[in-house]
Amino acid sequence: MRKAAIAMVMMLAAWASQAAADPGARYEINVPPQPAFEALKAFAAQTHLQLVYYSELTEGIASPGVIGTLTAEDALSRLLSGTGLAFQFLNERTVAIRNAAAT
Repeated sequence: MRKAAIAMVMMLAAWASQAAADPGARYEINVPPQPAFEALKAFAAQTHLQLVYYSELTEGIASPGVIGTLTAEDALSRLLSGTGLAFQFLNERTVAIRNAAAT
């Protein structure tokens, strides 16, 4: 097993579970184009959502970034556009990031 796989899951914005969820909430997002790991980290910090994924999933992948006032779903769609990654909300505050081909 690769060392990155042993690390298992990266969880960002752990404080998110304490915040009240509003599915229609719009966030002021400012994530420039950058490596996907950094882009997801910035997104989590700006939205206070918790992202769950294997860290190796983002290796070598660049995000086109996203800027604007958007819902979390719209922002993630743009943030992951063209990366081969997809997302699924597990609950109001937690989002799983996965390989889009693994459906």
